[in-house]
Amino acid sequence: MKSFLKDTLLFIAFLLTYFGLNYGINQYFIQLSSPQIEKRILIMGDSHIEASIDPTAFPSAISVAQSVEPYFISYWKLKSIMHKSKIDTLILGFSYNNLAESYDDVLHNLWCLEMFKRIYPIAELNTLKGLKIKWKEYGLRKFKNMCIAPRPNHVFYMGDFSGLDSTKNNLDAYLANVSRHFSKSDGTNFGVSSTSVEFLNKIVAFCQTNNIKLILVGTPLHEKYRENIPSNFEESYAELINTFQKKGVTIYNYSEAVFTDTDFFDVDHLNIKGAKQFTASLIRNNF
Repeated sequence: MKSFLKDTLLFIAFLLTYFGLNYGINQYFIQLSSPQIEKRILIMGDSHIEASIDPTAFPSAISVAQSVEPYFISYWKLKSIMHKSKIDTLILGFSYNNLAESYDDVLHNLWCLEMFKRIYPIAELNTLKGLKIKWKEYGLRKFKNMCIAPRPNHVFYMGDFSGLDSTKNNLDAYLANVSRHFSKSDGTNFGVSSTSVEFLNKIVAFCQTNNIKLILVGTPLHEKYRENIPSNFEESYAELINTFQKKGVTIYNYSEAVFTDTDFFDVDHLNIKGAKQFTASLIRNNF
């Protein structure tokens, strides 16, 4: 019996040492693989930005936008990227849906596993007050990626320009798109997220502290989408525009810009044809 207990304790000690060693190695790899961006302009946001702004059209820009990205993840990404990078301009997506409480749920709903895969090296979950988090799933993801074996690459939070198919058009599903952003499962309206507003303010403050020109961009929205945006989001959006402009933030709201049906992939995303046109217009008018 004593021999069995001794062997068991030795085995547990071996496992803990093994897991701890791998954790330390992977912490080193995380520091080593922290993104170093040589471009001047960083493009960041959710799928609206991911689909709408082509970084290759700029003289020096890179897009790291990813689908369903709330502002708290954008903030963590920005801080991580700036460890080794010296960008001077940040283009950040700023649309009505970015303010919705639907984004507060991405660490608890069906998106949580994808989010945990992206953020485990940079997450500051203790800064999220009142948000539901599937802690077990997060812990398992972090344990798998940090403790099982050395992993040289831990950077899964860098996106790109998506360039959506211009041969397909999904405008008829506009109610589903609007509902996904602004309505709960019972049909009631999502509120404006205090977390999103808090972290957007943190991004503004971070950029001002680090001499980064922040440009908030609302990408084009089809009229079928715009007509169904709840009034509380329109009011909050207008108030934030006023607040940030007083702080010296540059804001370009192209949500009502005129684009044809053939420029849209669906009612809130441009296709690659529309994106090329929008990017050219954005550069021509503002850069």
